[in-house]
Order: sequence, then structure tokens, then C-alpha cells
Amino acid sequence: MAPLGYLNQKLMDKKCRIVVDPQRAPIVKQMFEKVAYEHWSGRKVYNWLRFDLNFHTRGNRPLTLSGVYRMLQMPIYYGPFEYPKNSGNWYQGAHEPIITEDLFKKVNEQLKRDKIVRENREFAFAKLFTCGLCG
Repeated sequence: MAPLGYLNQKLMDKKCRIVVDPQRAPIVKQMFEKVAYEHWSGRKVYNWLRFDLNFHTRGNRPLTLSGVYRMLQMPIYYGPFEYPKNSGNWYQGAHEPIITEDLFKKVNEQLKRDKIVRENREFAFAKLFTCGLCG
């Protein structure tokens, strides 16, 4: 199955190639650019796709948040792919890449979990009450 942004093209010799989807590929490229250059989070991209663009997959379903993160981590969009999955066998695809390798690296650098700083929220009445047993 071709990833979102590509379409399957069946040939006569029973081999299947993937070709760029003219409807969804520009939006996929914009997703990568917004994360890399405008520092958008995956959730912001998801909200943009879902509510601003009304973007749907080939099965006419809205893209999920986990699907957005999965797409942003798939190297097939710039060329190489692993087949079968988790085998360690990487191949250079014959398909036309949607993004560049540099853009892919910027996106994955931006999405690293080490950079996320979470707020420490103080809840109401947190310091007013203490445990009567242990203090």
C-alpha cells in the first residue's frame, strides 16, 4: 500500500510502482515545511489538516494524530524505504520524492522528544492541605 501522498500504479508485469498523488502530495509537503520551518507541533498540524483544510485519506477518513506523527517519521517521502518492516533491509525507491532529505532531517530534529519542556502546573489548594498521618 502506498503511503499517503502517493498512489499505487499497477503495471502489466505484476509489479506495482508508486506515483505522486497530485491532490495530496502538495499538502504532505506543506506539513513537513510547517514543522521544519515554522516549528509547528504534530497536534497543530493535525488541527490544521482536520479543521482548516478538511483533509481526508484515500479512504475518505480524516487523518489521525498518530497518523500525522507516523507520516513525519517515514523516510519514503524522500527516497529510501525498509522492506520488510523492521528487517534492516533498506532500498532506494524508484519513485519521485515529495521532500528533500534535508527537510526530513529538520523535521525529525524538530520532533525529538528531548526538546519538549513541560509546564509544572500548581493546582488549587495544593499546599493548603497536608496529610494528617505523615504530615
